[in-house]
Amino acid sequence: MTLITNPVRNGRIWTVAIAAMWILVGAFASFPEELGNIEGRLMPVVRDLRIVEMSDTPDGPTVIRAEAVKVRRCAFRHVSWGLVGKDGLETAVGVINSEIQRLNDVGPIRTGPWHIYASRDEILTRGYAVMVHRCHPFFLTRTPVYAGDAVR
Repeated sequence: MTLITNPVRNGRIWTVAIAAMWILVGAFASFPEELGNIEGRLMPVVRDLRIVEMSDTPDGPTVIRAEAVKVRRCAFRHVSWGLVGKDGLETAVGVINSEIQRLNDVGPIRTGPWHIYASRDEILTRGYAVMVHRCHPFFLTRTPVYAGDAVR
C-alpha cells in the first residue's frame, strides 16, 4: 500500500499555516493590550474580589484592602483603577500599590493596601479595577476585578 500525497494540496496547507502564524505574530505585536484584555475576560487570573476595608486619609487618597481568589499561577504586576463618567468615558485614577509581594500561588489572597486618588463615593459608584499579571512572555493579562454600582 502506497501513500499518495498531493503536492499542490500540501503546498496550500503550508501556505495557510504560515499565513496564520504571521497573523498571530502581527496580532501579538500590534495589539498586546487588547489580547491581554481578552485573555483576562476568558481566563481570569483573579475572581470574587471583595473590598474588606476602605478608609479615607487626611492627605487625599482612599485606602483599600481586598480579598479575592487567585485561580491561575501568574505573577502580579499592578492594579489599575479608573472612574466612568456620566458620558461613559473612562478616566484613569492614580494608585499607589503598597503591595510589593509577587504572589504566584492559587487560592485565597489578601491584597493592598492600595492608595487610590478618588473619593470613597466615586469608587463605590463609578469605580472599576483591573489587575494585571504576567502569565506568559507574550503580553500582560488584564483581569477586570471590580466595578462600582453605576459601572455594572
